[in-house]
Amino acid sequence: MKKLLLAALAVSGAFFHANAETAPCECGRCIAVYGDTRTGNEAHKKIAALIEAAKPLAVFHTGDLVPKGKKPKGWEDFKEITKGLRASASFYAVLGNHEAGGDKFFTDLFHYPGNGRWYSQELRGARFIMLDYLSPLGKDSPQYKWLQAELLAPAGANKFKVIVMHKPLLSTG
Repeated sequence: MKKLLLAALAVSGAFFHANAETAPCECGRCIAVYGDTRTGNEAHKKIAALIEAAKPLAVFHTGDLVPKGKKPKGWEDFKEITKGLRASASFYAVLGNHEAGGDKFFTDLFHYPGNGRWYSQELRGARFIMLDYLSPLGKDSPQYKWLQAELLAPAGANKFKVIVMHKPLLSTG
């Protein structure tokens, strides 16, 4: 059997790997980041189980949770697969392009602050700024103005500000 590896990022900057054939690493201060789970439910179940076994402090999903945002079946599958993971760790997600038309399913499943589509969360010395890929991000948009305020806000106890979104604002590829 191929080894399944899970990489989770510790807020301290260190990495750990949990191997499906050995005892999982339990960090308690680590975070897991994953995404694009819209298809391949069996693989998603294995990944979710590995993340849950690692007992991270928080999990960040970078979008494309479901195959088609307008179809309830994908959302039901996602809820079932991530049920234990969402119960055992703080779970933060952003909308990807495959969630188009399903924002009501998203905001019903996740009760994030503000409009529930873009929001921020402070966690162990970092401020995670979650952006909505489906909403405009031009200079006159509400999301841009909100983002600008988030970036200009005093850092306080947060050493880092981390942007989480489905596709990057800039890419070299």
